[in-house]
Amino acid sequence: MTPVSSINRATATKSLSLAFAVGTYALAFGAASVAAGFSILQTSLLSLLLFSGASQFAVIGVIGAGGTALTAIATSTLLGFRNALYGIVMTPILQVKGFKKVVAAQITIDESTGVALGEEDRGISLQRQGFWLTGFGVFFFWNIFTVIGALSASTIKNPYRDWETDRKSTRLNSSHLKLSRMPSSA
Repeated sequence: MTPVSSINRATATKSLSLAFAVGTYALAFGAASVAAGFSILQTSLLSLLLFSGASQFAVIGVIGAGGTALTAIATSTLLGFRNALYGIVMTPILQVKGFKKVVAAQITIDESTGVALGEEDRGISLQRQGFWLTGFGVFFFWNIFTVIGALSASTIKNPYRDWETDRKSTRLNSSHLKLSRMPSSA
């Protein structure tokens, strides 16, 4: 790991600002996941273990629409296949082995790969810094915002049920108004 004192400020700024911006999308993921019927724990585990935004949205979308787990897994795997291709590109840059290779695989996403490749003209050291800072940054912010989105959504009542109640109440009130405006026959 690179000591904090030798982290390039421009690379860190680029990595962490991107990580924060991408992480905020997880608010929508957390809320959509709870709305699709997943618990807060299931939503959080999906973010921690799968950690691939498009694939996560695919899983909750398929399951939420009544699809099977097999269909959700197949869909998310197809979407996540690009990360394997990123891994092929990043392997000679990162040159990691053992447990570090497992960790690198988990954070090999669009953003970490993009920042690393964007630093190519500045040297392999900054490519690595960009990869690790962006990957860990997105992982951190994505998981924090997933929990916030899930917790927020879990506090909201069912809008469809409330709308149906409001609609019936409005219909009754409208009928009452019509009756009260009718001239009396006396």
